[in-house]
Amino acid sequence: MPKTVGFYGSPVGLWEKGLSLRELGINTVVAGKDAVNQEMVDRCHAEGAKVYGDFSFFVGADTAEKHPELWPIGEDGKRLEPVEWYLGLCPTYEWYRQEKLQEISDFLKLTPVDGIYLDFIRWPCHWEVLQPKIEQSCFCDNALSLFSAATGIEIHGHTTRQKASQILRHHLDAWTNWKAEQITSFVRDVRRVVEEARPGTSIGLFAVPWKPDEYDDAIARIIGQDFPALAQYVDVFSPMVYHAMCGREVGWVGDYSAWLAERTGKPIRPIVQATNDTRTVSPEEFAQILQQALAPSTDGLIIFTLDALLNEPEKLEIVRKTVTEFSRKED
Repeated sequence: MPKTVGFYGSPVGLWEKGLSLRELGINTVVAGKDAVNQEMVDRCHAEGAKVYGDFSFFVGADTAEKHPELWPIGEDGKRLEPVEWYLGLCPTYEWYRQEKLQEISDFLKLTPVDGIYLDFIRWPCHWEVLQPKIEQSCFCDNALSLFSAATGIEIHGHTTRQKASQILRHHLDAWTNWKAEQITSFVRDVRRVVEEARPGTSIGLFAVPWKPDEYDDAIARIIGQDFPALAQYVDVFSPMVYHAMCGREVGWVGDYSAWLAERTGKPIRPIVQATNDTRTVSPEEFAQILQQALAPSTDGLIIFTLDALLNEPEKLEIVRKTVTEFSRKED
């Protein structure tokens, strides 16, 4: 089968320029769920492209302002501060989880997409920066109560700070495992809802691109993404290998993709950076990134974002040229 070549963003801007997905070799479109509708899906399908609706879950300062209980609490007993545009949410509240599951069900019953992507499917951490702020959370009363009930661990202390200290000093492994289960169990529920609403719909997951030996195993301790466990319910993983944002070398894209493929046994479709966030990504560097992302260990790639390509026509031409050359090699 041909590799996936996709971008993140609504294709409307591309069409307004008189371009088509087929002529660029694009066979996948990933867009925020609110940007996806019947007309868009029909046109993408007519141009030979699959469509994925992207769902953001545990994120949003606006949501936290409306529902303060979702605002994550740090080990000092205080609310976590937003980092730039980002504020994660506590993923333990059942009413919120059910609300999000209902959104997926309603969307799939109305919109004939080929798949969905799970985004911000983690505990709070703004990771896509040069020096990520590693903070433990959430120590709200709801999370502490659920943790104690699930593990049988009695939590002592008069203040949130004292309770968090007890957990992190004496029960860190149990806390880490429980945090991962909150994410895995939600993805398990997503799989159930998807199969009920539109059987056969593909589920992709945007993964934080860390290994256990980075940031003292923060992928488990902080993020809560257990890749082998998630692989039971996810069809494709898309590590967010934004190399420039994270201060990484180009080769990291291919290396991490290969590692995650071995770790999960699932197709890997890295989402790669075309934007000029943090620093400029030159057309030459972008071409190298595409080659990394089309390595034998991957299922293809997604480009972040379409707008970046439209703003730099040279990068758009690189996509066309790379896909054409790669297709010739496959033939």
